[in-house]
Amino acid sequence: MSRVILIDFDDSFIFNILSDLKRLNIEGEIIHWKKIPKLKLNSSQKQVIIYGPGPGHPHEYKLIYPKIRSWLKVKNFFHVGICLGHQLLWNVKGFEIINSIKPMHGQTVNIKIPKWDKCFPKVYWDKIISVQRYNSLGISAEKLTDHFVTDEEFHEFMIGRGNNFITYQFHPESVGTSCRKLFFSPITRFLGNIRVDE
Repeated sequence: MSRVILIDFDDSFIFNILSDLKRLNIEGEIIHWKKIPKLKLNSSQKQVIIYGPGPGHPHEYKLIYPKIRSWLKVKNFFHVGICLGHQLLWNVKGFEIINSIKPMHGQTVNIKIPKWDKCFPKVYWDKIISVQRYNSLGISAEKLTDHFVTDEEFHEFMIGRGNNFITYQFHPESVGTSCRKLFFSPITRFLGNIRVDE
């Protein structure tokens, strides 16, 4: 079993994410979301689980919520939520799904890279980066803390982090996102592969 699992929610962007990982010398395995309830991972080995983008409302995928909850408790597992995956992880953690303030499909917004030393290289801290959004739903920002980042214009919840996960309400693999490798640096740091400091 690969050390990086990419969960496919019937969205072709998952293959772009896999391609970006390969450019970082990281091999991944794509698994359809309906196979997740029966999937067994080795909890003694470091594993990265990427919850990819996809169509519909997160509640349509509640079949895998119990598995997500159990995996979040494993110290050797690192989770990455992208777009739908971002919403899934935060919804599992008790945050409300809401309609986006400004629905976008294939448009860019600006965010400021936070001073998170376990996620992003210091050379990027406080820099403004453009990222590409494809979403009409989001996560309620009522509980905003220093664990969240909003976009510059609409103040929507764009990046979130926890002890063993990071989530993006945008597509880091999109051509509309600048410094694409930057957003995969939490994965490379967790696996101990390489540092992204380009």
